[in-house]
Amino acid sequence: MKFLFTKQHANILFPFSLLTITILAYGLFLGQTGFYWDEWPFLWYHHAYGTEGVLKYFAHNRPFWGYLYATTMPLLGNNPVVWQIFGLILRFLTGMIFWWVLRLIWPKRTWAAAAAAALFVVYPSFMQQSISLMYGHFFIVLIAFLLSLAWMILAHRLPCFFILYTILAMLASAVNLFCMEYFFGLELLRPFILFIVLQGAHPTTGRRLLAAGKHWLPYLLVVAAYLYWRVFLFQFPTYQPEGVLGGHFLQTIWQLILAAFANLKVVLLDIWTNLANPPELQTYGDWLGGLYWVVVIATLLIVTGLFGSRILNRATPQRRTWHDMLLLSIPALLLAGIPFMVTDLKLGLDYPRDRFTLPFMLGGSLFFVGLLSLLPLKQTWRALLLGVIVSLSAGLQMVHGSTFKADWELQKNLYWQLYWRAPALQTGTLVIAEELPSIFESDNSLTAPLNWMYAPDFTGEDIPYLFAFASVRTETGVLELKPHTGVEQFYRLGTFHGNTDAAIVLHYEPGGCIWLLDPARDTNLPDLKQLIREALPLSRPEQVISAVSETGGPAVFAGAELEHEWCYYFQKAELARREGDWEKVVSLAAEAAEKGYDHREASEELVFIEGYIRTAAWQKAYKLTGTVFEEKKDLRRVLCHIWEDALAGRDTPDSGKAALSQSEELLGCLLLDTKE
Repeated sequence: MKFLFTKQHANILFPFSLLTITILAYGLFLGQTGFYWDEWPFLWYHHAYGTEGVLKYFAHNRPFWGYLYATTMPLLGNNPVVWQIFGLILRFLTGMIFWWVLRLIWPKRTWAAAAAAALFVVYPSFMQQSISLMYGHFFIVLIAFLLSLAWMILAHRLPCFFILYTILAMLASAVNLFCMEYFFGLELLRPFILFIVLQGAHPTTGRRLLAAGKHWLPYLLVVAAYLYWRVFLFQFPTYQPEGVLGGHFLQTIWQLILAAFANLKVVLLDIWTNLANPPELQTYGDWLGGLYWVVVIATLLIVTGLFGSRILNRATPQRRTWHDMLLLSIPALLLAGIPFMVTDLKLGLDYPRDRFTLPFMLGGSLFFVGLLSLLPLKQTWRALLLGVIVSLSAGLQMVHGSTFKADWELQKNLYWQLYWRAPALQTGTLVIAEELPSIFESDNSLTAPLNWMYAPDFTGEDIPYLFAFASVRTETGVLELKPHTGVEQFYRLGTFHGNTDAAIVLHYEPGGCIWLLDPARDTNLPDLKQLIREALPLSRPEQVISAVSETGGPAVFAGAELEHEWCYYFQKAELARREGDWEKVVSLAAEAAEKGYDHREASEELVFIEGYIRTAAWQKAYKLTGTVFEEKKDLRRVLCHIWEDALAGRDTPDSGKAALSQSEELLGCLLLDTKE
């Protein structure tokens, strides 16, 4: 085991340990997470319009960043697992390059560099790693920035390659700046790094300041070119510089100071709020709690074993280095907030604002490792304290990943259930729904898979389908819940032109199946939200085309078809009901019962009760009515309506009158009088 304690193997053991920590934090749900938020429009635009469409989409706000997507999307395709691996690898590589940069700044501080990189990879502020298609490209830009720093330092460490490394560093800096604005503030960290790096060549402070300024000039030219392009040419197509415009100068300065302290509070203090007791543990049960402790303990053993050993601790401690690291973290943290303070965007740890903390993770990691290194502790205890911080952070990241797992399950249920219920939709259909119990998808997000599923060959400008959350679109004025009303929604590369007369209305009760509401039956459903109740008269089930699509539905983007459990039989029964195929409704009920499936919500049995009545299975109809009524009394009016509607205009044989009388007594409906 002696080789484990040689300096040469630190360069092998640390990357392996960092990769293991990254997998523990982000890789345990790789096959169970999918696509989220803005990833859906990205994917659909690429599917519908190709690379040109991707570039056109990003031309509006981040034109150079679009070229990264135009390169990766044709290569990686539509498989969510591939994109999750892509995101995980880039997160790991970013940590590795950050480690390399710190080793270049402080060549003898292997412990501090590795500790900061380990904390950086799991820093508990940014919690959207599972949105890997989108944020993988954020990390590509961050990697460009870090490589630029590394090449800048190498230009001074290796003078014979000064010009080559300076050119590479300037190009990488341009990639960072022109692709997106998130890491602009970190570009201004260069003179501070140069001041540290030039310490040996210029021992006096004054000369070192002058040298740092001189060597910063090439990169300052890149920054100036970017600012000229961004402010005067491209300008501000989305977020405006509201944080620095419109107020008195001194007032603006004071507001920026307050914003800077607010940012520091979020990324240095608030991040620890949920660290020891992640709220998701109470949501998803014991299985997640067990997995959480596996991740925490495994990470703790890795970190304490590696950082407490001699592998990373062979150099003589230099307290000056810790001071430098802590001091460098302050400008890193302050400068990181510039893009968000200028545009008056508030940092937060809630979705989606936690994405604004991405540039703060570098400074935060330096701050805590520098602070930790100053504590008067033996190396073993220092390693243990680092291990606790990193392991709890890894556990928090893993646990938060479970919310993306649950969200992907919800999404797949939505897509497949909608496809089972509506194999095809009339072009121009407006899908109105309540907001889903998910924070990761807007109706704007869901419009993309809706069109992908029902118009797989679409390439035009008139978007065929629109998914609209009633609360969101009525508030913005896009949607009015009244008949004969046009609906128009711009969708970046096209526009939806529709009408409320061609709408279907969806209802979803968490834990239950998804409903395509029918005004003829569902008016008295008790659990409808107010806006959905208002939208219900607009629902036109006849927008559904029963013919099976040859495209495979959502399989192309959501994976293999879900197992045919209860909701499959419910959706197919609802479709058969709409077609008047009552024998099929009853057959589906029998098949579901034979396989042991039972309803999730009592109201899901309504279609089968109606099927039994219309096929004269009187006792089954009565028995199921009793079961549903016993479970949910406020379904009485709906049950009465179903019996009344199914009996209207029909002669009831003597064999059915007993069940009819029993149901009448149970529900308090005048069913016999209605029939007569």
